[in-house]
Amino acid sequence: MTSTWRSAKKTIPSPTLSVASPADQKSIEGMSGTEKQTVANMQTIQASLMTIQETMLKMQEQQIKTQENISQNHMELKGNINKLEDKVDTIQQTMQKNEQKLKEVKRNWN
Repeated sequence: MTSTWRSAKKTIPSPTLSVASPADQKSIEGMSGTEKQTVANMQTIQASLMTIQETMLKMQEQQIKTQENISQNHMELKGNINKLEDKVDTIQQTMQKNEQKLKEVKRNWN
């Protein structure tokens, strides 16, 4: 039996733990110790794989959120850089005007 995990745009099939029916339970009881241990090991492995898959899905969701934050921060940074460039341009223009005024004052002073 499988269930489906849906994350972002991907659909990921995953195994689910199934509870042994009474008939399965009787067949398990009739198994040798080694066979029972194998079944127990397989159930443990399956549970571990489910946990790993859940962790991977959470990590994927976190990665998507992180990428969205990075994109947003990048856009804000570009906006701030553009504002700074505008301020630098204004300062340079003001400096040029002041230099011209200084030259004019020096000419008039002499």
